[in-house]
Amino acid sequence: MAKSTNSTNKKKGTLSNSKPVVKLKSKQTSKTVHQKNIPTDTKKERAREKAIEKSRQAQKTTVAKKKKVPATIHLTNVEAVNIEKKTKNRQENTVDVLAKSSVKPLDKEKKVKKDANTRTNSREKETKKAPVSKTKNQDNKKEPISKNKTKVPEKKQPVLSNGNSSKEEILKSKNEKSFVQPATPSKVSSTKKKLSSFLSFLTTKRIIHLLLFIVIAFLLVYGVYFLFFRKNENVSLDSYDSLNSLILDGTDIVAVGSSNFRYSDFVSYTGGNEQAKLIKYNKKGEVLFETAFTDGIISQYYSIVEVDDGYVVVGSYQLDPDDQINIGLIVFYDKDGKLVWKNELATSGNTIFYDVDSVSDGYIVVGQSLSDQTGENGAVIAKYSTSGSLVWKKYFGSTDSTAFKAVEVAKDKIYAVGLDQKDMGILVCFQLNGQYSWHKEYLYTDDLGLSDIYYFKNNLYVVGGKKVLDSDSTDNERITSNTDALILKYSLDGELLFEKSFGGSNLEHYNSLTAYGSNLYVVGYSNSTDSGLKIFTDGVKKAGIFVKYDLDGEMEKKTVYGGSNDDNLTAIVTDNSNLYITGYSNSKDGNLLSSHENGRDYFGKLVKVDSRLRVLFIK
Repeated sequence: MAKSTNSTNKKKGTLSNSKPVVKLKSKQTSKTVHQKNIPTDTKKERAREKAIEKSRQAQKTTVAKKKKVPATIHLTNVEAVNIEKKTKNRQENTVDVLAKSSVKPLDKEKKVKKDANTRTNSREKETKKAPVSKTKNQDNKKEPISKNKTKVPEKKQPVLSNGNSSKEEILKSKNEKSFVQPATPSKVSSTKKKLSSFLSFLTTKRIIHLLLFIVIAFLLVYGVYFLFFRKNENVSLDSYDSLNSLILDGTDIVAVGSSNFRYSDFVSYTGGNEQAKLIKYNKKGEVLFETAFTDGIISQYYSIVEVDDGYVVVGSYQLDPDDQINIGLIVFYDKDGKLVWKNELATSGNTIFYDVDSVSDGYIVVGQSLSDQTGENGAVIAKYSTSGSLVWKKYFGSTDSTAFKAVEVAKDKIYAVGLDQKDMGILVCFQLNGQYSWHKEYLYTDDLGLSDIYYFKNNLYVVGGKKVLDSDSTDNERITSNTDALILKYSLDGELLFEKSFGGSNLEHYNSLTAYGSNLYVVGYSNSTDSGLKIFTDGVKKAGIFVKYDLDGEMEKKTVYGGSNDDNLTAIVTDNSNLYITGYSNSKDGNLLSSHENGRDYFGKLVKVDSRLRVLFIK
């Protein structure tokens, strides 16, 4: 449509009124357009615009000189806003005056544009009615027009609603920015004021009150927990895990104990009941497998012995939750922890097997059996065949406190140690067929009696605990809270060769011992704060102790294992180079930490140390 219009106008010579308007708005064509083609009215209008622009520049300079704010003066937000408003009003008044003065030229220009557009539209209508055939002459006439359009592009300037050009709006925005910028320092100062007011709010008094509130809230929460959980015996949040005995199988370590543990990665201990367990480690202390005895309600393993093709373990379990009677238990596992067979010894009362040792054709088991049947009460010793059948059983003593705690087979004899009549330690010798030979008594032991026996270099070494009493104490005065750990040396005929004790003003007890080279190594517990050991308990909870003796009973070194809660070392073995110890702990501090320690749950422990009692690992 545009092509036909331009060609028609070119023919009739009526395009003179529209071209000046385009050239007037384009700055790029000012050099190429001839002066004679510009109308007189347009020249006057341009002169008027120049004059208006000069007056604006002069007024801008005057206003800037009068209202210039030094950069070093920090204005408040209110002052900055007032200055901005005044300047804006002045600029608006100036723009209004300039707009009024330029109304007539602009109206005249609009009129010229309107006439040109009217003539163009009429020509377009005529062209539509009578189509013009395209000829070479017409095509040649169109080319100069297209070139002119390329050379003289129409550059449109945005026009405001009031008729003013965008230059005035840009000038206005620049002036506004120049007056807003000095308010920036006031924003910084207001931020500083807010910060200073906040810091002034945090006075020392308020901080102290806040800390006191936090402490009181913590004590209240802990008090509620203690009253409703820790004091209630029927609601316990504690988990229990213990290792009671261990052996070495080549480079592997095999231990037994009991657990209701929620942290086990191998066994799901269901119902929260304590279950006997067997666990095997490699030489680095990494668990190879763990298995639990799931028959009955509650069960424990107390001792283990290695045989050619597996392990024999002993303990007890409860079959009926209503009767709560323990049944003596002997179990055979293969080397992979699979249960092969089990047997049990049950009476009308509790029966517990505490220790086991092997002979060529079976296993010797000792413990305690309580019964209302004549001749079936007190300490019990029994022999089982390699297939688990009972061969014979014997009883010693007739009181409910009599029990065998440990057994050792040496030189074709069976030696058992334990407790008789509450505080009388006993060492009893049997033949391999179960026939009684002799026994020795030790006065006065603690309530646990003699706990372990070890055959080494043609002698018997026994450990336990003894009461610390005056020499003239009577039977009624033998109740005391002061006991010492005890180590005794016997000949194979029962002759006492030496007696050594260790302890402070509270409780000490030795649980187990082993020997190699020229030394004895003993483990147990203590809660005395004046025994010469650095014990961090409150005098009630136990700390594990580890003592090194020579073969004559002279103490060479002693150390503590544990923290500020309850710790106990239960058994020790050796490979004639290093020492391996089992026990349990619920301390969340000290030197027995391995993982998960929280000061509430009990964790079974495996510790490896060298001959100088330096710890190699704790698991």
